Amino acid sequence: MVKVWEEWEKDNTPDLAKDRLSGDPLEIYTEYEGFEGDIYTFYEIVKNTKTDKVLVHEKMQLRFRNQAEFNESLKQIGFSKIKTYGDWEFKQANSENRSFIFHCVK
Repeated sequence: MVKVWEEWEKDNTPDLAKDRLSGDPLEIYTEYEGFEGDIYTFYEIVKNTKTDKVLVHEKMQLRFRNQAEFNESLKQIGFSKIKTYGDWEFKQANSENRSFIFHCVK
């Protein structure tokens, strides 16, 4: 299983953006708390670099699931003929894929 959060945690560089209304420059930081059980917690902080004001400080949580867990969840809610791809070229998914594309019938 690819552990993408390990790559995220290494990157301390803020993302840059502009405020849509004022045009002021923004920096977007991520603080990583890590796992508790199977829930990964992190915080997104958006700061206006012109005023040094924090505009957003939001807690986010993700649950990473493997392909088998997704397939089981899809079956439980009535999907069938589940095909899982690892990219938009529709190559069969494997344990090295960073994300999945599901095609199924309900």
